[in-house]
Order: sequence, then C-alpha cells, then structure tokens
Amino acid sequence: MEKKKKSGFKRTLRKIGNWFVSLKNNFFKLKKHVRYIIYVWAIVILVLLLLVACTNINSKKIDKYQKMETELKTATLTYVMRNEIYPNVSNKWTITLEELKEMHYISDKEIPDNSCKGFSVVYYNENQEDYVVNSYINCKHYTSKNYLEEKEQ
Repeated sequence: MEKKKKSGFKRTLRKIGNWFVSLKNNFFKLKKHVRYIIYVWAIVILVLLLLVACTNINSKKIDKYQKMETELKTATLTYVMRNEIYPNVSNKWTITLEELKEMHYISDKEIPDNSCKGFSVVYYNENQEDYVVNSYINCKHYTSKNYLEEKEQ
C-alpha cells in the first residue's frame, strides 16, 4: 500500500513538473512584446501584494498601541473614581503613565515597548454627568494624534 502512495505522489509531482515545463515553453513561444506585457503585469501584481502585506503588518502594530491607549484611559478613570477627584473643564487634571504604573493601576505587560511615555487628561463634564478622559502615548514606533499639542498645554 505504501508503494502505491509513493508512486502516486511521484506521478503527481512529475505531472506538475511537466505542466510547468510546458508553461515555460509556451511562454517563450509568445512574441517578445506580449512577454514584456506579462512581465509588467506580474511586477504590478507583486508590488500590490507586498503593499497589502505591509499594510496588514502595520495595522497589527497600530492596534497594539491603540489598545495601550485604551488601557491608559481605563486606568486613569479607575484612579480618578476611586480617589474621588473631580477636575472640571476649566481645571483639567493630568496624570502620567509612570504615575499610574507606580500606583499599580497599569502594569508593564500592557505596555508594548520600553520607550513608551504617556499621560491622560481628565475632567468631569457636568453636562454629560461623566468623566472625559483623553489618553496619549509616545513610543518609538507610534505617537498618538495630538500628543505634542496636548503635552505643551
């Protein structure tokens, strides 16, 4: 039984190999300008596939950092509510990532890399009767939108 499987596998590989040889021979029988058109399209398709692959890789990295922003926001909200801090719109309160780490509201495992620095700006909105928390991080490969503007304030 094993010999039949091996011979069947070898036969299939041989057929596939012959198909590629036949394809190559037919390709080189085409006129030169047609072959160049095929080369160009093959390169275009390859470049597009590479772009899609790179976009997916970058998207996964960005998701990791956005998750960290969410963790920072959650830790800030937890800290503010437990300590009953009520900053208002005109007197916003800022807490850093380092402070939250020191007080054990956020752990090192939630931070994607060691280069990350961050902070949250929080205030209580009386109209909404809820806290508003905006968190920002700056890491080696990612910076939150408006990080520099908020840091300077």
